[in-house]
Amino acid sequence: METFIKRFVGIFFISIMLFFAIKDLLDGKEVLALGIVLILLLAYLSALVRELIDLHIGKEEFDGEEENK
Repeated sequence: METFIKRFVGIFFISIMLFFAIKDLLDGKEVLALGIVLILLLAYLSALVRELIDLHIGKEEFDGEEENK
């Protein structure tokens, strides 16, 4: 349940940021929109790296349990 809440909040935050990026593009503020998109890209990449690290750590723990049997 906790993971669902975190993902929902993340999707909500990204939706708001994308709304402001599109609004800024339509208003002719390309630099501001580009900054927002770069922040979103950085947030996405950091979340992806965190997930990959969690998967790798989980795999190591799982492999360790098999060796103990």
